[in-house]
Amino acid sequence: MQAVVSQEAFQEATQNVNQEAASTTEQQEAVQVVDFAWQAFTATYTPLPPVEAPPQHWADVVEWLPARSEEQPWVPVLLPSEWEQGCNDQPLYPLSDGRLALFQSALPVAPQPFGEEGEPLFALQLALVERLLLAPEAVDGVMGPRTANALAQFQKQSGLLASGQPDAETSYLLSCLGEGGL
Repeated sequence: MQAVVSQEAFQEATQNVNQEAASTTEQQEAVQVVDFAWQAFTATYTPLPPVEAPPQHWADVVEWLPARSEEQPWVPVLLPSEWEQGCNDQPLYPLSDGRLALFQSALPVAPQPFGEEGEPLFALQLALVERLLLAPEAVDGVMGPRTANALAQFQKQSGLLASGQPDAETSYLLSCLGEGGL
């Protein structure tokens, strides 16, 4: 039994095949663009640990990038998707849920308990003094209520959650503003 295919059915099948081929080509081109973006990003931020594929989501970055250390000095931060460039025109890598930035800072990037002391807290206090949020006589290198209040005020002014505790986003913005960025 021989199958007879109408001209309409043949044209529809041909159109479907062409659409699938175009879709595959678009997907391949998109992957190449992402690969080039990732290559440019990692070239700027060496040394980064190798990955099989570029991260697509913030959760991938958190899983892939180890904590800051002498071998891996970069701190990741998730910035809003609207941001085109980071501090001092450094590139940002597009993720599905924002833009990935990496930075180095003397400022603390994690919450500090009250009474904690050290150079990162001293640097944080100096950054807050520069923004006229903390009195110079309050600079003692110790996490306390005055530092927390000044930090919460900066976070509120910057559109961040006003926790009064350091985090990566807060330190990134303080570092950028301190370097004349943003």
